[in-house]
Amino acid sequence: MPQITNPKKWTTDELLGILSYIESHPFDSLSEACRKAIKHQNIDRTHKSTYSKMTRLIYAIKLWLNDHIQNGEAIIWKDDRVYKLLEKICETRESNKNNKNQEQELQRGDQIESTIETNSVIDKSEEQDLTDNFSDSTMDGDYYTDHLDLYRKNKEQFPSFHLPLKILSDRIYEAEKEAREVYETTTAENEDMNYHQICQIIKQIQEYRDEVCGLFEEFEKKINEMRSL
Repeated sequence: MPQITNPKKWTTDELLGILSYIESHPFDSLSEACRKAIKHQNIDRTHKSTYSKMTRLIYAIKLWLNDHIQNGEAIIWKDDRVYKLLEKICETRESNKNNKNQEQELQRGDQIESTIETNSVIDKSEEQDLTDNFSDSTMDGDYYTDHLDLYRKNKEQFPSFHLPLKILSDRIYEAEKEAREVYETTTAENEDMNYHQICQIIKQIQEYRDEVCGLFEEFEKKINEMRSL
């Protein structure tokens, strides 16, 4: 039978070396920090062994800090240097996690708000002339405005573009309306599901806008061809 060997016991110096590196690189993932620390400290340990040990130590210190429960990682309670490093690592990484979550929530809110506040490419009212109701600011800045100006000045030359643009305008309007309705019914319970739905609507709106830009490019091409005759 193969001989079973006991795993090599971690020394305090090894732990302090790894923990010091992790503490000084708070924005690396724990796995990546362990991988780099092994190389930086020239420690004869595998990544799997190191990551497993650090995970257990961090879990133990969290258990103590949150619930005042000590587990079997005796080195934490025997060496104050290990304890202080682990305490600082936990506090820093928890703070980074909270900041990241807040940033993601802000980005999520900004993305939703930008969709809710967007105006349609063409106004829904059919009482006014189609081209008088285009919004100059809803797509691609000056690029979109330049194409819109060209269309307004030459719309009578190619009336076949009028209906496709109106159809796309209506689709964008309805999609934006749907996004508003989803946003207004969002609660803590359905936030993730509604956010996913709004992201899908945003994607669809962008596809419609890309089609509008494509029509404007085609319109410009026809105008240039006509002028070259």
